[in-house]
Amino acid sequence: MRSSTKRTLSFFISLVLFVASILIYTSLIQTSYGRIKASKVIIIEKKTVYDERKNITDKIQALLKKSESLEDNIERSINLAIPRDPYISQALKYILGLAEINKLKIKSLNSKTLSPQIKLNSPNYVRNLGLLQLSFDIEGRYEEIKNYLKAIETSVRVMDIVNFTIAPVVVTNSAQGGANPVVSNNKFSAKISIQMYYEDMVNSSNTNKSTTSSK
Repeated sequence: MRSSTKRTLSFFISLVLFVASILIYTSLIQTSYGRIKASKVIIIEKKTVYDERKNITDKIQALLKKSESLEDNIERSINLAIPRDPYISQALKYILGLAEINKLKIKSLNSKTLSPQIKLNSPNYVRNLGLLQLSFDIEGRYEEIKNYLKAIETSVRVMDIVNFTIAPVVVTNSAQGGANPVVSNNKFSAKISIQMYYEDMVNSSNTNKSTTSSK
């Protein structure tokens, strides 16, 4: 074979390989690149959607936690306002503590629980309220007694003043052998009766049972 023929054949083979490489690049590599590029777009879109959903989920979870915390606080406040037991010793300590803070003397203090009088109904349950009544005599200055009553009215635990009388303290004049009583200008004596409320769990349970059985 002549050298010119060899050169022609070699050029033709090189041309065929070049064209073939172009065809392979066009049909395979470029197509694959297009698919990779499209896949990247899909991945980015899915990641964006995932991030958005995750953000929404995180916000919902935060709201749920906040709601649970709020419910716990509300339940705690209700339990403080209307506890599930009379807690007589706690109530007595509160009354005595308020008197000490306001510089009042308590002369007598009596307590008694009363049968449930008030029923609170709801669609899901029936709750009965028991009554704890405290009756006591206090002695002190008028302003101190006034502040004492305000403290009772603004107490966390729900309590109502059901009876209240006040009168000046009468003292005897020792110089005259105690014959002539004298009204004190500084001290007053007050008789107070208050009612505190508590949730009567036993009665409430019996009421719920009777309600269920009647259905």
